[in-house]
Amino acid sequence: MLYTLPNTKNGKKQTFILPESIALLLLAMQTNKKDYVFESPTNNKIYIQNIQAQTRKLKKALNNPNFGIHYLRNVVVSAMAEQGINATYLSGALGHSDLNTIKKYLSIPYKKGSEVANKTIENITRENNI
Repeated sequence: MLYTLPNTKNGKKQTFILPESIALLLLAMQTNKKDYVFESPTNNKIYIQNIQAQTRKLKKALNNPNFGIHYLRNVVVSAMAEQGINATYLSGALGHSDLNTIKKYLSIPYKKGSEVANKTIENITRENNI
């Protein structure tokens, strides 16, 4: 399923693919209002306009005062990077217009990096009988 954001913060219209499994879950959600995934719990507003209350609840539940919704981008992008997804594709998935922006969201996987490096060294020394 394709969806298009007509007005993004970089001023460009961007089209993304929404996985069918997620689209089906969203379509199955009960709703009284049109076109919004997250409705406001108050009667006088159509959608949640300020997520500070929800974020405070998450910080408390997670026992992490530094947690923020935007942090989830870092988690998802780092997980995809560890699966070997190219940084160019990661930037595209996040809607970046500058490829260098991805560096803000990636965390360096030190343990995985040392694991890959050690396996490479083992393969080289095995092949060369060292």
